[in-house]
Amino acid sequence: MKRNISASYVSPASPSVAGRLIRGDEGDIAYVETVISSFVILIALVFAVNIFSFFTLKQDLDYFGAELMAAAAADGRTDGAVKERAAELCAELGFDSGDISWSFEGSEFIGSGGRVQYGGTMKLTVTYSAGFGGTGIVDIPVTLRSVTSGISERYWKS
Repeated sequence: MKRNISASYVSPASPSVAGRLIRGDEGDIAYVETVISSFVILIALVFAVNIFSFFTLKQDLDYFGAELMAAAAADGRTDGAVKERAAELCAELGFDSGDISWSFEGSEFIGSGGRVQYGGTMKLTVTYSAGFGGTGIVDIPVTLRSVTSGISERYWKS
C-alpha cells in the first residue's frame, strides 16, 4: 500500500521568517530590536557627553569672570590690565576671542578710561557663544552668561 505523504518546502526567505526578525520568537530578543536599542543608547550617550561639556564650559566661564573681576577691582578700572588679563585667560582656558565678550557696568565711571572710584561697585557680564552639536548633523547655538560683581579697591584723585 502506497501512502500519500505531501511534503511542502518552505524557503528561508518566507514572510514568516521576516516577521519573526521584527517581533522575535518565544521571548528571544530580535536582531532588529537589538540594533535599534543600541542606536538609541548611543544617541543618549552622545547627548549626555554634550550636556556635560556645557557644565564644564559654564565653570570655565565663571572662573573667567571671577578672575577678570578680581583684576578690575584691584586696578580700579575696566581697561588696561583687565584686557591683558582677559587675553591671558582666553589662552589658558582655550576660549576663542571671537566667541567671548564681556562688559562692565559701574556705579559711577570717572572719565573715559573706565575708572571706578574706591568703594564703587562694578558689575561684569561675560557671554560666550557655543554650539550644541549633538551628533554633528545640526548645530544649535547656545549662549552662556556669567555675571560677577566687585568693589573698586583704588582711589582716584580728581
